Amino acid sequence: MKKILAVLISVLLCLSLMPSAGFADDLPVISNDPQNLRWPEGSDAYYQCKVENDPGHEKFLYQWYIVYNNVIYNASGYSSSDPWLSFCDPSKGMGVGGIGNVFYISGIKSGLNGAEIYCIVKTPDNKYFVESAHAVIMVGDDNMFTPPRDQRSPHGQVQAG
Repeated sequence: MKKILAVLISVLLCLSLMPSAGFADDLPVISNDPQNLRWPEGSDAYYQCKVENDPGHEKFLYQWYIVYNNVIYNASGYSSSDPWLSFCDPSKGMGVGGIGNVFYISGIKSGLNGAEIYCIVKTPDNKYFVESAHAVIMVGDDNMFTPPRDQRSPHGQVQAG
């Protein structure tokens, strides 16, 4: 009886240490990063982060950030005192679109040229997240050079501390 109980406890212990079959599906996997895009001054700029295992864009939390003058700002929950806002028109609306994986900037101005935008996608429990590559915001005419997409993001899930 003791041997059977010991085997049963060992099996249960091993099963509890194994990840669940659906665990990988529960982590965000970025398939398309925001892209380096050029926008005419005064237009509305749109950036998208596509997660392959979130087709309805409702499974994970999308948090957008803008890097302006080497300072990171929470673009999804911006403050009216954020300096990057002086180069757009928030009165026309801006922020996260109807689905969280899109961020838009209304009336973009050349002062944002060279800033970066990126997205952090989190699990609903905030335990795991993945950061997209940083896209360069470009504002100007069609003759402007478009650099290749930034490849800094490893696209691996990170466990929040």
